Amino acid sequence: MMDSNERQQPLVSVIMPAYNADRFITAALESILSQTYRNIEVIVVDDGSTDRTGELVLEIAAHDRRVILHRQHNSGVAAARNAAIQMAKGEFIAPIDADDIWLPEKLERQVAKMQESSPAVGLVYAWSLRLDADGRVIGRGGAVNLRGNVYAAFVYKNFCSASAPLIKKTCLDRAGGYDPTLRERDAQGCEDIDLLLRIAELYEFELVPEYLVGYRQSAGSMSRNVAAMERSFRLVMAEAQRRHPELPKKIFSWAHGQFYLHLAGKCMNSGDHHEVLGYLCKAVRWDAELLLLRRTYRRGLSSLMALCAERLGASMPVAGENRERDARQMAVDTGGGTSPVDPEYGSGAEAEGARLFGGWWRKRVERRLAFVMEWSRRNPLLIREASG
Repeated sequence: MMDSNERQQPLVSVIMPAYNADRFITAALESILSQTYRNIEVIVVDDGSTDRTGELVLEIAAHDRRVILHRQHNSGVAAARNAAIQMAKGEFIAPIDADDIWLPEKLERQVAKMQESSPAVGLVYAWSLRLDADGRVIGRGGAVNLRGNVYAAFVYKNFCSASAPLIKKTCLDRAGGYDPTLRERDAQGCEDIDLLLRIAELYEFELVPEYLVGYRQSAGSMSRNVAAMERSFRLVMAEAQRRHPELPKKIFSWAHGQFYLHLAGKCMNSGDHHEVLGYLCKAVRWDAELLLLRRTYRRGLSSLMALCAERLGASMPVAGENRERDARQMAVDTGGGTSPVDPEYGSGAEAEGARLFGGWWRKRVERRLAFVMEWSRRNPLLIREASG
C-alpha cells in the first residue's frame, strides 16, 4: 500500500508490449513492481501471444492492482506500445520491453531528475547493462554523457535503449507515438529510434548517469529480423535526412557504418556468414575508418574461414558456435566498451595491440560526438526551426 505522500507524487505509466514473452516477462514485471518509486501503473499489452504470456500477467495482476493487462490481435510492437499510451493516465511514460529489467531506483532517479530540470527537457534517460539470456551481466552500454539538444548526436549513435527513457506524456503527445507503418513495410526494429529522434527535434534530453536498465541481448538473432532492421534503419535515417538537410552529411555516413557493423555482429551470432561479409562491406563503404578496427577483420576472417570449412566439409571453431562468448563479444562491439571478461583480448602482445586499437576507437567516437555536440551548440535553432 502507498502512503499519502507517495500518492501525491506524479503518476508514472509503465508501458510494456509483449508477444510470446513467457520466458522473461515475470522477471521484467518483478523488476517494475520492486521500484522504490511506487506511484505507478503498469500497462501490459499482449500482442496476440500464443504462449502463457497473458496468464502470467494475470497471475501477477491478481496480487498487485497496479498491473493492467490489455489483449489485442497481433499488430506489431509499435501498435502495442501506442495502445498502452492511449490507456495511460500518468504524467510520465516509461516504456520497457518484456525481456528487459530495471534496477530498483530507476524511476525514482529519473522522476527526480525530470522535476529538477528545465521545462525544455522532455526525456530523461539512464545507462544500460547488457544481459545474456540467463540475466547475467555481459557488458555495459556506451556510457555517453549527452544532454540538451542531442538530435544530431542521436542520429550518429543510439545511446538510449528502448527500456531506458522516462518521457513526459505531453511531450509524447506532441511528438506523436510509435510508427506502426514500419511493420506494414516489413521494416520493424527501429521504432524506438524513430520516436526518440522526433522527441529530440522538439525537446532537450537529460541524463541520470547510472546503470539502471538491464537490456537482454540474445546471440541467436534470425537473419530475416536483421534484414527487417536494415530496412527500418534506412527508412528512419532517410526521413531524418529529408527533414534536416542542414545536418553534416558525414554524421549520416558514420551512423550507417556503425549500424552495419552492428548488423554484421548479429549475423555472426546467428551463423549467417555470407551476410556478415555483406554487412561488413556496407559498413566500410559508409565509413572507411572502420577498416582500422580489429573486430572488422576478426569478423571478416572468421566468416571466410567458416565458409571455406563448409565447402571442404570440415568443422571449425568459428564465431557463432560459442553462444555465450559471442554474446559477450556482441556487447563489446555494440556498446563501445569492453565486457568484464574482455573476450576480445587474448594475452601478451596480441592483447596489448587489441587494447590499443580498442582505446583508439573509443577516443575516435568521443571526438566524433564532441564534433556533433559542438555543431549543435553553434546551431541551436536549426533543428527546432526545421521541425516547424
